[in-house]
Amino acid sequence: MRIPSRGRGLDRRSRRARGVAAWWLCHPTYCPRFGFDRASRYGIAPSIEAPDEALMTRAIDPAHPLPSGIARYATPFGID
Repeated sequence: MRIPSRGRGLDRRSRRARGVAAWWLCHPTYCPRFGFDRASRYGIAPSIEAPDEALMTRAIDPAHPLPSGIARYATPFGID
């Protein structure tokens, strides 16, 4: 699958940060174009109220399985 340039940039930044997965709230028909899938399929839930179909995730390194649990925003976002 060809990942558009935005997806490749995300991969590079995530690998440098030693990330194994990326997640974000996104329109359910847009993010799948970049390899994202519904997070709830992997046991991932948001820490805020959001539609199930809007929280999307994807593995950065296919050698590592997606972690499950609560997806939380980093402190600078000011979202608990």
